[in-house]
Amino acid sequence: MDSRFDAFLYYLKQNTPASPHTSQVYLRDVAALDTFLGLGEDGDYGSVTLPQLEEYFEELKQRGRSPATLARIRSSLARYYAFLMAQGLAAENLPRRLTVERRKGKLPSFLTLEQVRCLLASPQGDSFAARRDRAMFHVLYATGLKSAQLTALNTDQVLPERGLLYVPKRQEPYLPLYPQAIKSLQEYLGPCRDGVLRQAGEPALFLSAAGKRLTRQGLWKILGKRGEEAGISLPVTPQLLRTSLAVHLAEKGAAAQDVKALLGLDDPYWVQVYFRALEGEAGERYRRLHPLSR
Repeated sequence: MDSRFDAFLYYLKQNTPASPHTSQVYLRDVAALDTFLGLGEDGDYGSVTLPQLEEYFEELKQRGRSPATLARIRSSLARYYAFLMAQGLAAENLPRRLTVERRKGKLPSFLTLEQVRCLLASPQGDSFAARRDRAMFHVLYATGLKSAQLTALNTDQVLPERGLLYVPKRQEPYLPLYPQAIKSLQEYLGPCRDGVLRQAGEPALFLSAAGKRLTRQGLWKILGKRGEEAGISLPVTPQLLRTSLAVHLAEKGAAAQDVKALLGLDDPYWVQVYFRALEGEAGERYRRLHPLSR
């Protein structure tokens, strides 16, 4: 592989919460642009102009690429340009100046506050699994973390005395935890978590029953099972909780900038989507079901 691409992958690993799969998608998008521009191994992006990028995206449109795909490619290239700028190989993040039209699709699915409460209460008892799941769900709903970010957490990132969770590589690395989230973490940490450890010194915050770091697949499986137990018809995923938190914050009067900072959103489009979820029929349905609206 081109050493430049190797360096880019290392940069992603050190500076973003992207999964290995997502990093490979970024790499493919960059390689495709390389081919279009006819760049060699040196990849002289310092000489690439905005009109060249616009021409590339126009060709992608003519090939039938969807607005969502074009938005993803722009995001990939913007991350690549951030890497190039850090290496002194580009003076400006040109992809951020590209305008990509988005098709107004369906509003995101989200849970009502009552449904979230049912999910948070679904792990019953004092077993390891119940305490771990309660802590995980409260952290997800308190912070809106993605699955890769949650499973990457270590115990030293929990700051209960300050009511914060430290998540590096974010513009806002200190995320607030509400009291019940702190309590659930304290009930999980200590003897409960340590009782399943396979190897002393394991830093992972959330463990599997085998005593190792919980995987993303394991998290999804747990959420799906608990969602069914809570009587929620939608498939419960980390993204569903993330979306639900954003909508609930918007409904409670949070400013768009607050939502953007908490969720670590790079693209303001998604902030607009979450706020738009409170408009029209979907918004009326939410207001009818919201327990605080009664």
